[in-house]
Amino acid sequence: MKSTLKIMAFLIISGGISSAATVAAGNFVDVDFRTPFIDGGLALNAGYIAKIGFMAPGTVLTPTSTYADILPSWTNAGDITFASGATAGYNGYFDGTVGFTDATGLAGKNVFVWVTNGSNFSTVLENTTTQFLADAAIPNANTITISSAKLAQYNIHLGTYDPAGNGGTGSFVVNNAAPIPEPSAALLGALGVLGLLRRRRN
Repeated sequence: MKSTLKIMAFLIISGGISSAATVAAGNFVDVDFRTPFIDGGLALNAGYIAKIGFMAPGTVLTPTSTYADILPSWTNAGDITFASGATAGYNGYFDGTVGFTDATGLAGKNVFVWVTNGSNFSTVLENTTTQFLADAAIPNANTITISSAKLAQYNIHLGTYDPAGNGGTGSFVVNNAAPIPEPSAALLGALGVLGLLRRRRN
């Protein structure tokens, strides 16, 4: 009996030391994520991740904000890869769980989702109704779902939402911060030559 109690006490203590709070997140109901129409309007594949975390208050995001611009303002709890988990093989969707500890300083803060390809594509959503939990909270696990029925829970800080983006299914469209390609030196030179020829004819 005493040995059993000791084992139970050890397990409780060990669990307390190693415990971490979790957030399960996904958009597998009726909303997907896509690139802008100008980029093909393609459903996001495994080259994209959904970062679960928190963005510092006062962060200013613009249509030209890149991954490198956003990262200094971001505290990360964990990453979920698109087309993975319960939705494996289905582009446009992510589904998974991230774990974090109090050391991240996230407890009590709103849960943010930053969808990105690690470069020029990003969408940042804030769930205004769900906060990160502390390690010691009971329970210390919560869930956020991105769906058409729960759009009112989210602030869109970057990117847009198209209610008929995929045959009537809503789509979050990731922002593309890629600069417009500048004319090449060769093209400018060719235009210059044409201008000179026209001038001589006149």
